[in-house]
Amino acid sequence: MHLKDVRAVLAQKVKRGDLTYTDAVGRGMYVPLGEGDIDLATIVSSLEAAGYGGYYVLEQDTILDHEPTAADAPHLAVRRSLDFILGLPVVPGFATLDTHTTPAPVSNGGFTDA
Repeated sequence: MHLKDVRAVLAQKVKRGDLTYTDAVGRGMYVPLGEGDIDLATIVSSLEAAGYGGYYVLEQDTILDHEPTAADAPHLAVRRSLDFILGLPVVPGFATLDTHTTPAPVSNGGFTDA
């Protein structure tokens, strides 16, 4: 299951044609899980209650228009998303979530943490 959270106001502007997709992403349309307008807690709880046994995939879409600082590095948003998912109430099957797997390589556009 690929999880994303968005700011609905920006998504609606893209849908209406008032804003380009790229501009919306640059303005922060995609936010860390749990910080947007999608009820991800209910979605994940429903999946788990139905016996979902697959993976949850997350990524943080952003546009880098400057070299990130230690305070705004994209990996911090990914960490907030992971903290949100791991902080959800335990439902049947959720306790088996494997948090010890090796994460996939992360592309950071050539930037490094300061």
